[in-house]
Amino acid sequence: MKGWGADYNDAQSFLELFETGNTYNDCHYSNPEYDKLMEEASNSTGDDRIALMQQAEKLLVSDDAAIGPTFFQTRSWVCKDNVTGIVRNGVGLRCDYKWADIA
Repeated sequence: MKGWGADYNDAQSFLELFETGNTYNDCHYSNPEYDKLMEEASNSTGDDRIALMQQAEKLLVSDDAAIGPTFFQTRSWVCKDNVTGIVRNGVGLRCDYKWADIA
């Protein structure tokens, strides 16, 4: 079992964990085709990059069945009506109070 929270809103934050030699590749997954796809994705942009990462994900989860995601973290928020400006992020810094205001 492994828990990981993305540092930024990008699939690469998770997929790069399973590249051969990655320090956090605790399951020791290694597939030269996967590594090649991830390398190409790192040097690509836009739809081409997304397509390469989707191919890599298919290898990791479906073809090789190296991992099986079982849990996806969610958060619930409750806030009084007079509190405004709190920015909630899906990844990284959970809450930013820089623009918060209490009326």
